[in-house]
Amino acid sequence: MTGWTIDDVQVTRVRILRDPVAGEPPGAQVYIGDAAFVDGARPDVQAAFPNSPFNSRAGWGYLMLTNFLPALGNGTFKIYAYADDADGHTTLLGTRTITCANTASLAPFGAIDKPEQGETISGSSYANFG
Repeated sequence: MTGWTIDDVQVTRVRILRDPVAGEPPGAQVYIGDAAFVDGARPDVQAAFPNSPFNSRAGWGYLMLTNFLPALGNGTFKIYAYADDADGHTTLLGTRTITCANTASLAPFGAIDKPEQGETISGSSYANFG
């Protein structure tokens, strides 16, 4: 999932949540994770909001492995993205409904676990795995 967000002070966090499924407490969205801000990923937003603080890191992204969703990621899920700012405000950025059918997948899937999402590394020797 990707997007962008700007604030008059600072966006401190973008949270990804989902609606509860059968067997979970109704009415309370379930936290999935925090997106990583990607400095320089959205030069168009930076140019459109040249006077906004932290405008170079307006772009964000979150890699979600669907097999961590309930029922190993088989079913339909409503996903939410919220931006939190330094003043304590929260804004719903958007929602998407996705349908996953992981049991029908023939190919393996996954992600790189190290380096961490959004982590900056340097040097010539670094163990990565996933």
